[in-house]
Amino acid sequence: MKLWLDRNDPDFAERLRVARAAGKLTEDCYDLNSHPPRDFLAESIRVDVVVLHNLWGLPGGTGSTGRSPLHESGRWNRCLASTEARYIFVFGGDFHAEPDGYKRIDEPSLYYLTVWTQADIQRRRRITLADLTEARLARLKDFMANEMLDLSHVSAIASDQLATIAGMPNLQCLVLSGVPATDSEIAAMLRSGCRSLQRLYLDQTSVASDSLQAIASCAELSLLSLNDTFVGGAGLNHLRELPRLETLCLVNTNVSDADVESVSILRNLRILALAGSRMSRQGIDALTQSLPQCAIDIAEG
Repeated sequence: MKLWLDRNDPDFAERLRVARAAGKLTEDCYDLNSHPPRDFLAESIRVDVVVLHNLWGLPGGTGSTGRSPLHESGRWNRCLASTEARYIFVFGGDFHAEPDGYKRIDEPSLYYLTVWTQADIQRRRRITLADLTEARLARLKDFMANEMLDLSHVSAIASDQLATIAGMPNLQCLVLSGVPATDSEIAAMLRSGCRSLQRLYLDQTSVASDSLQAIASCAELSLLSLNDTFVGGAGLNHLRELPRLETLCLVNTNVSDADVESVSILRNLRILALAGSRMSRQGIDALTQSLPQCAIDIAEG
């Protein structure tokens, strides 16, 4: 393997040597015959290089390794492809790998060695949740009939896109956590629509008094999450206009003892999350007395 890399990909070979010298190279061994046994197919891993030694057969035709009804070639190939390895080295002639997305490089000068490398010049990148969210935003008008929409942590959102969201007639759950919209932009969206909303997540946003006033028009709202925002003070008074509100999340906010009266008015609350807020033990006790039917969560983490 080292010889092949030195000859065919010297830059990558040098990076491996430097990483090993610095103690930053992780090498792992999977062996069904070890104690305890380790099964390569039973783990989900991402690596740079995979080396298979005499899989399905030992030199001279004696014994077998890594072969059973649960270790058929299809499972091996799927698992190998899922590693996203830059190279897969197969030593031995019994196992014929064909991982999807890889191309075969025969090496006649080295005994029983077959090398597989990714077919694309660029390494394949895993699709992340952020990728899916951005794609959803780009095709927003295709989701007009949706009852649920998650656009959490999009990198940017325009006012016309917020207007499109406001016009979704069936929308019941909206997740805008981490969305870089201003308080006034969020308020404008809520005022122009969103009348069917039942669950609204505005965590890690710029939501403030203007948005809280606009939220009051969402009369069907039963859950409101404002975690990791700067809400607190007079703006909370607007929430009294939400007769169906049962869950209110105010984790890591500016809510303090001065807001006890505003929150106490919300008689239908069943869950109130206040971990990381500025409310004291005395304030929590006052809320507990005012809202005996409400479970108040002040635990961190």
